[in-house]
Amino acid sequence: MKRSLRAVSIAVGLLILGMTVAFAEPITFEYQGTVNWVQDDPKAYTKAPVSVGDLVVFTYTFQSETPNTASLPWRGDYMNQGPLQATIYHEGLAVASWTISSVDIIIRDNMPTAVSGYPGHDDAYDVSGYMPDPAEGLPFAVNARLGLSEHDSMDLPGAIKTTALPLDPPDPAVFSSRSLSISRMAAVALGGGSYSIIQDWYIGATIESGYTKVPEPSTLLLLGMGFIGLAGTGIRFGR
Repeated sequence: MKRSLRAVSIAVGLLILGMTVAFAEPITFEYQGTVNWVQDDPKAYTKAPVSVGDLVVFTYTFQSETPNTASLPWRGDYMNQGPLQATIYHEGLAVASWTISSVDIIIRDNMPTAVSGYPGHDDAYDVSGYMPDPAEGLPFAVNARLGLSEHDSMDLPGAIKTTALPLDPPDPAVFSSRSLSISRMAAVALGGGSYSIIQDWYIGATIESGYTKVPEPSTLLLLGMGFIGLAGTGIRFGR
């Protein structure tokens, strides 16, 4: 009798663990890259807070059950996700960071490229968003983008298998182009109430092997509670 009760308790505990994972909707991905391009406007008031060789880390969150709003069969649009945290590290120390509250995730699986003027198909996984600057009145002062793409003019590329929102980070190794970029825009007064929008600086980095899936804190907490429950059932019914 005690053994059967213990088996039932363990089964219930495992069920709770399974439910915990199933209901953990927010998912966080992290990608890292090394800066290989920095461009400053000599007339800009601010300079890029980065040097070639520095580390760029993008960490962003999305809802796993977000519906695809695209109308084209080869495209997946998952809008208004986030937040995205973009951080620059110089010699192991964080020197700059931006929080983009909303990003869009766009997936292309065998996108026809005839509209771009060349035959073939492209695969792509793209995450992008911007942060406003209320002081200058710009709705897009800081732009951040993660881009993974594979071009193939002869055969269908195989980097993307479906337009469904991936629940595990797409592997950069299967894409020929893999980049992280951050840029800063500014408004320059021309007089008479008119402005010109210029790019203060641009940072480009190549994604390396630092991509990962980050456990959500709530998931870790619930999983811990599940394991504690299993341990408790072992103590209670193991005598």
